[in-house]
Amino acid sequence: MFNLKRFWIRIDYKVREISWMIQRAKRGWSDRDAWGIDWYLCEILPPMLERLKDSHVIPMEEMTEEDWNQKLDIMRIGFIAAKRMIDLDYPGHTGVELKNAIDDDTDTFKTSMALFTEHFFSLWD
Repeated sequence: MFNLKRFWIRIDYKVREISWMIQRAKRGWSDRDAWGIDWYLCEILPPMLERLKDSHVIPMEEMTEEDWNQKLDIMRIGFIAAKRMIDLDYPGHTGVELKNAIDDDTDTFKTSMALFTEHFFSLWD
């Protein structure tokens, strides 16, 4: 049987998605992105950091391309760990295992953010 209420909810959501796409095109982010800035950044930064490895731009410091790519990987992995914490994406982990996994991801993220902060002005292509 056709459910009119569900139909209108779907239409309303599609209209919102289009609105968010227009907002992203105009200002680079949408209202939806601002609802969860942490989640949004953890979603978009890992592929951006991965792409920087292809640019062959290395900070002016005494650093090899291999060293720079390793630092970019550490930053990327930290944001992936943060997204896992936000989503509580730990299948099969319970109790102490879950706490230890979250603690490990917290440490990974903190290490990543220290590098991210240190090299913030070098993150360009």
